[in-house]
Amino acid sequence: MDIEREMQSLGFSEYETKVLLTSIRSGSSSAKELSKRSGVPYSRIYEPLNTLTEKGWLVRIEGHPTRFQASHVEEQFDALMRRERTRLETLKNVLRLMEHETEQVITPTITMGYGWDRFVEKYASYLETASQLAGAFGFNAPEKMSEIASHHEKRFLKTHLFIKEEVSRDTDALSALAGFGPGTEFRSLPFTPPIWLLFIDKRHLLVAIPSPVPERRCDECEVKYLEMRNFEMGMMLDKIMSLAYGESHPLALVDEQEEHEDDE
Repeated sequence: MDIEREMQSLGFSEYETKVLLTSIRSGSSSAKELSKRSGVPYSRIYEPLNTLTEKGWLVRIEGHPTRFQASHVEEQFDALMRRERTRLETLKNVLRLMEHETEQVITPTITMGYGWDRFVEKYASYLETASQLAGAFGFNAPEKMSEIASHHEKRFLKTHLFIKEEVSRDTDALSALAGFGPGTEFRSLPFTPPIWLLFIDKRHLLVAIPSPVPERRCDECEVKYLEMRNFEMGMMLDKIMSLAYGESHPLALVDEQEEHEDDE
């Protein structure tokens, strides 16, 4: 075993290591004797002597000359091991807390709430910093669609919305959807579950669930919502979008339909 290297790995300097090992081998010695035996220059000998004495590894014996001898080495190492164990336990606990904090950032936060007002308020807060939106409207609520669309005014947001085919036949719903603005792509799906799904920036999900399931319109029905923050969809959302595109067709809104009729 390379004793000097092992000692230095415990935090001893090169000169401290040489002086301490020499003192253990030689017993009580003067500074000059320790300098000569350890190879530490006499001009530098008192720095490691003072440090080792302060830390309890050496004992100073007053006299002419002053002498130094190693303290109880076994006791000193027992104390060192206790300190190291405490230090490592503290470090382990800190790292564990850091790991938990990281998991909280990555793991979705799921919240359940009730009421249209809270749902719209949640959506509006996401929209303040959002850059893209993908969603599906699986039940008809023109007034609420219009309320949500109003938050898109004066904002250009890359938006893809899939509308249940039954909903797309309602002119009031189409008029409300027009409020999402020119940056929105609308497509009609023959079937979607009776819920609203809104994916914001591929990371956050808002789901509106009517109760009971409406036969026609749901502007006045009760609604509960599910919010999932940091719900990373990534490639999965891309695959879902690809499947939805394959089953859907472009949807013309009211203004576009009227323009087409005028052209005819």
